[in-house]
Amino acid sequence: MASTSVKSPWRLARTAAAATLSTATAIAVHLSTGGIVTPLTATVLIVVAAGIAWPLTSRRVSTSQLLGLLVLCQGLVHAVASAGDPTVGGLPMLAAHGVATVMTLLVLVRAERWAWQLARVLRSLRSVRLLERPIPVVAIPKLNSVAPTADVRRCTPSVFRGSIGVRGPPVWAA
Repeated sequence: MASTSVKSPWRLARTAAAATLSTATAIAVHLSTGGIVTPLTATVLIVVAAGIAWPLTSRRVSTSQLLGLLVLCQGLVHAVASAGDPTVGGLPMLAAHGVATVMTLLVLVRAERWAWQLARVLRSLRSVRLLERPIPVVAIPKLNSVAPTADVRRCTPSVFRGSIGVRGPPVWAA
């Protein structure tokens, strides 16, 4: 993927989405397989994940970089949440963390594509600048009360010559 620089609001949104989604899925998997995570630990983990994601979101993130971030986040959540209880873990929890990593990777890869497509559309709309273009002012011609120079009788067919000066129905209709 091309390395395109990202403006701060987009970068902040992408960082928050990646950190929150990766940490939330890791915590959900950890809790569903018997682990314990306190709210304070969850908050600290989201902040740490955002700190890790921030440098990555300065440009377009490849799938392998995103996978690395997610594996790191899953491992960090597992290590921090299991630190107090060494009996927590085992193959079911590791398998669940693996499934959560793959699911989160699929969601974030799709969201990354969508975000870049949206940015491209917004950039093209901004380059059109419909509202910033001045509206062309057309001068309205001044109407003069000058008589026409051509003879009106010469310009009209012979059928209508008699009725040009006379308004109303023909004589035989009366």
